[in-house]
Amino acid sequence: MEKNQAIGGGRETKIHALTAASCRPVAVMLTGGDVADCMAGAELLAGLPAFEILHGDKCYQSDPIRRQVEKEGAMPNNPPKAKPK
Repeated sequence: MEKNQAIGGGRETKIHALTAASCRPVAVMLTGGDVADCMAGAELLAGLPAFEILHGDKCYQSDPIRRQVEKEGAMPNNPPKAKPK
């Protein structure tokens, strides 16, 4: 008999992290594997102190996150998502 998992709807866990320019962690969040990266990213950004540029992974490339960063007066710098073949 399968038991419920502590995080998420499956057996996966994602680690989301924000680091300073010095690469030291500022915030870390664990989510279930079924949680969209952009949802966790938005929550992490909500508590971030002032910044000028946000370098992010392509999985955090979404219009709502870009708008959230720009609203703070900063510039989002994420690589584009790969185009489907």
